[in-house]
Amino acid sequence: MRWIHCVPNRFPLGWRLSGHAHPATHELVLVLAGCLSTVIRGRTHLAGPGSIMLHPATLEHAEAAVGGRPLSTLYLAWRAQAPQELHDAPVQLDDRDGRIESGLRWLITLAAQSSASASTAADGVLNAILHEVCSQPESAQERLVQGVRAFIQARLSRTLSVADLARCAGLSPAHFSRTFQAATGLSPMAYLRHQRMQKARHLLLTTELPISAVAALVGYPDVLHFSKVFKGICAQPPGRLRRLQRQVP
Repeated sequence: MRWIHCVPNRFPLGWRLSGHAHPATHELVLVLAGCLSTVIRGRTHLAGPGSIMLHPATLEHAEAAVGGRPLSTLYLAWRAQAPQELHDAPVQLDDRDGRIESGLRWLITLAAQSSASASTAADGVLNAILHEVCSQPESAQERLVQGVRAFIQARLSRTLSVADLARCAGLSPAHFSRTFQAATGLSPMAYLRHQRMQKARHLLLTTELPISAVAALVGYPDVLHFSKVFKGICAQPPGRLRRLQRQVP
């Protein structure tokens, strides 16, 4: 029988966990409310309600609660039988039929029962969840989000509208906005701001560019406006972030 840990979690807006990996433990996170941002292999994934993030053992990932509301999740961790066994599985997928959520809630119930039969049942439920995860291809919503992300990343210094993003996705603005928010938990414009501020954060920490130059590179000619948006997303002003980083030995 495997070690299995499954609990509900709730995090305030602005919660952040820097890059880390678990050498012998796999993790699965199902978002119930809010929006979870996860950076894996340099790529940012946004998971809204009903979306799942998988963190195989040894795979580094950084997480944050973004958007306009607290983050609520179901969290599952279990001991890896082999560290590389899930590295070919999709890191983000949708719980299309609610089967994974049902399995996680069942595991929470079984965890409260200290018996050999409950442990055996939990092992079986975990196997069913893993079958569901590994049999799903990357979702159409994930492909849509990553296409929009690539479009934004190539045009961070430009003025972009919902119509521009919708045109990139080949959808009408109204249909695009509904589909995108359902996939990420964020409106297209909120996602755009998030992408701009993530790039700005990277530039602030890895270059000596003045804050005004960083702001311009991510589409904000007004430094005061940039600083306000940056603080709202990254929880501190750009100058303070840079000063604190330089104080780290």
